[in-house]
Amino acid sequence: DAAQNDMQQQVVDKVLKKTEFVNKLEGIFRAIDENGTGMISEERLTHVLGIPKVAAYFQTMELDVHEGQALFKVLQNSNGEVTLEEFIDGILRCKGPARAIDQVAMHAELRDIDAKIGRLAALMSHCDTGQWISGSEELGIHHRAEHLKVLRIHDTNA
Repeated sequence: DAAQNDMQQQVVDKVLKKTEFVNKLEGIFRAIDENGTGMISEERLTHVLGIPKVAAYFQTMELDVHEGQALFKVLQNSNGEVTLEEFIDGILRCKGPARAIDQVAMHAELRDIDAKIGRLAALMSHCDTGQWISGSEELGIHHRAEHLKVLRIHDTNA
């Protein structure tokens, strides 16, 4: 019975500690969001994380945020800004060591992207040979191209 109470107390302590941590993150978010829009831009986050006192504060919370742009990419959902919910969820994912499931999921995503790039390269190679594509094949290619919009290829020479 004492062991059960001890375990329950550990769970309660862990929940309280997480709640306290989330409250700190909410305060940090509100301080970064100086306009009160509920959104943080990449420029603003990078600027704030470049302040040595801010970086030191994050380190006291066991968060290494030395690279603001990389952190922003982890936090945001591709709309160019970070909401409070995205900020908290992302920071919680960054806290502590990487979990095995996170590494497995990342590996699976990379494999999927590699396969998509391979298919795209094959399609581009097919088009370079001057071979014509039938209407149904063209629809299939258009459908696949829609799924590949997540890949943004920028010409650095432009």
